[in-house]
Amino acid sequence: TVLVVDDQDLVRSAAVAALKREGYNLLEAANGADGLKVTLQEKPHLVIADTVMPRMDGYEMFRAIQANLEIKHIPVIALSSKSTAEEEAKLLEMGYFDFIAKPINPVRLVARIRHALRIIYGTSPPPR
Repeated sequence: TVLVVDDQDLVRSAAVAALKREGYNLLEAANGADGLKVTLQEKPHLVIADTVMPRMDGYEMFRAIQANLEIKHIPVIALSSKSTAEEEAKLLEMGYFDFIAKPINPVRLVARIRHALRIIYGTSPPPR
């Protein structure tokens, strides 16, 4: 199960469609506050979150996930329109599992998700 958190409907829909084609269970949220709530309730195997959103941005949501022992093990991949090497380095330094630049390339997205899940859960499906 993968949670996609992005305030842009088009971006969120594109990510969800690409991952659904690969057979992933998908959850969605339109801002960091809702993303945090869904993460706490559903405990997805992976979260993909935009860094710039209203209500609660991706950075705040990530810090809240990291501060909660119940969900801090869930890897978070950052989505950002700021695709500089400095931004990527900052996000990885903060503890994000990975970084995907916008606009999202569906092939790259699926490859990064598959890679992340394989590193974290091995070749067997993740436990629920």
